[in-house]
Amino acid sequence: MRRGAAEIWKVKKSGDLRLVQQFETVNEATVLVFHSGESVAVYDPGEKTLSVQMMSISPSKLSLPLLTSLFLIPPNHDHITCLIGVTESFQILQIHAIHPPDPSLVVHSTSSLPNLSKPIMILPVDPMIWNRTASELLLSVSEGGDLEFWAAEAGTSWKRTGHVATGRKEIIKGRCSSAKKTVLVVRRPDGDEVSIWDSKESQFSSGLEHSQIFPTDTPVVDLDWTATPDGQSILAIGFPHHILLLYQQRMTYFEQESGWGVFGRIEIGRITRHPIADSIWISQAQMLTGAGHQMIQARPGFSLKDGTTSKDLFETVARKNGPVPHYHPQMLLQCLLWEKVNLVKQIIGRLARDLKYLTPEERAVYEMDPFPVYSFLGSDTQEESKPSVPNELSLFDTDSQPVVEDGIDGFSPAVVSKLVADLEVTPLHDLGANENEQLLVLLQATLAIDEHRRALDADGLRYLISIRLFYLINERVQIPRSNVSDRQRGFRERI
Repeated sequence: MRRGAAEIWKVKKSGDLRLVQQFETVNEATVLVFHSGESVAVYDPGEKTLSVQMMSISPSKLSLPLLTSLFLIPPNHDHITCLIGVTESFQILQIHAIHPPDPSLVVHSTSSLPNLSKPIMILPVDPMIWNRTASELLLSVSEGGDLEFWAAEAGTSWKRTGHVATGRKEIIKGRCSSAKKTVLVVRRPDGDEVSIWDSKESQFSSGLEHSQIFPTDTPVVDLDWTATPDGQSILAIGFPHHILLLYQQRMTYFEQESGWGVFGRIEIGRITRHPIADSIWISQAQMLTGAGHQMIQARPGFSLKDGTTSKDLFETVARKNGPVPHYHPQMLLQCLLWEKVNLVKQIIGRLARDLKYLTPEERAVYEMDPFPVYSFLGSDTQEESKPSVPNELSLFDTDSQPVVEDGIDGFSPAVVSKLVADLEVTPLHDLGANENEQLLVLLQATLAIDEHRRALDADGLRYLISIRLFYLINERVQIPRSNVSDRQRGFRERI
């Protein structure tokens, strides 16, 4: 939308934009595009008229009450496109645009949501999940912060499919995805609070996944959802001169809340002095931003540099949420709970041996050679009863046997102490600050567990693991760390 005009652009296979159509319209108009840009719906709030032109045929017009919002909802059939209009009194108009050869425009139904509290906004659900249509079409937000999800039933009625009580008030913006993730913006004296909510609320979970307050000098101006092909959520938060890209992180045993992390930032301040008016995800994982009279297109790989090479947007998120390395604290803890203490000792021994001779450059890209799958299937008892079997390569090369250091597979108090001291100074590059902290705790806990495990049964071993981790975490949290927040490392009053 430009002042007094609207333009329709199409993304070519190369990723470039091509201008398809341009026409005059009032500044306050709402414009919707469908049929790959060949059909246009324009609502003029001054005239209270909806005009739909399909396939270059003369436009169909319809008089409507004053609408506060107008949007398309999926699925759109071969012969009908469905539009939803919301009035000032929150009545919902279902409008059907009948496709050529006999185009027409009719109000199919007028209804209201059967919610108990009056909504302050009704939002469309962004259909971001690939190759899948969500049943929910609308989200209503009440003054008290209640989120309600709605699906259309046969006829003109609406069925509530979910509810989340956020307790948030003075909500100024919201956006909901078809993965039933909702982001809300609340205006506060100290800035804008952005909170992300999951619809799976229960007596054990409030639904809150992430909350962050941004300073008053950087107000939130736009919110946009998208997802990777395998359904991992990505949120773009627009500010006057930059956009933050957040991705949903995997759940771990070590976080106090569900993880959302920033993995990219789009800066437009160096390109234009105009603030961001709006932004939208387009095909091929591109972000299109409007600022003043300019459109800025951010292509795959934009601003996603890890110091070596640029990566595709979806590839970056997939790598961050991909399989964890064997030395990851979550993997080590799970192996300890599975009673695979010997396997954990082997992993720690190999990690110590590999890091011993790496340069800083090699350490930044270090990847441990994976252990075979059968290492995770057998028990410690079975492994201890087995005779030593040489490596299969040793049938042909006697020099291929690894050199065993102190203890079993290089595991000993001296080796662990040296490894802990090393990681204190130079943490592993592919682990976050909190993950590195938990790795150090697990290295120390494994020493204590190994000393006493032969005198304990399975339940006793798990109890000892919990007690040692509880003690070591609380001991380490008293040491100030600049790169890990106190909330992440927080003192634990219970196991």
